[in-house]
Amino acid sequence: MTLYREGTLLKDCLGDLWMITGYCRDDLFRRKPNAYVLHRLADLFISKTVYRIVHRQMELVSEA
Repeated sequence: MTLYREGTLLKDCLGDLWMITGYCRDDLFRRKPNAYVLHRLADLFISKTVYRIVHRQMELVSEA
């Protein structure tokens, strides 16, 4: 799996646009970074979602 770069735009199943603004660590799974920091563009809601979930459930709109 190739990771998306910061600034990449994604679309979820509801049609909301999200931007990857960084990488973070989900302590339940690993010690090294294994999740994206996502910002929903409509209201700047922040989500920290594990890589594999993003790659399965979101559509790539434009890559940075």
